[in-house]
Amino acid sequence: MARVLALLIVLVAGLDVVSTNMALAAGHVEGNPLIAALQASLGPWWSGPKVAFHLAIAYFVLWLPSRKMLAMSCFLVTGYALIAVNNIYWTTVSVS
Repeated sequence: MARVLALLIVLVAGLDVVSTNMALAAGHVEGNPLIAALQASLGPWWSGPKVAFHLAIAYFVLWLPSRKMLAMSCFLVTGYALIAVNNIYWTTVSVS
């Protein structure tokens, strides 16, 4: 179960980056102030620290696969999947 969750964490991180870039290209702005600051300071390389953070979380899930860690990972995967779906939805809505 830990391996599946670790893989899902990395996959949803990538999906979040791709969907965020899609939303930004459609004219939307980043709602998370920390990510917006990364985008402003790192430009197109903003996703590096974000993906590195998710890789570290995936590593901890593999290293400490306790019930609590697995439960929190399920919430993390679900949350980021919802964020990515939200980003994709808003790319289909015209910017006013």
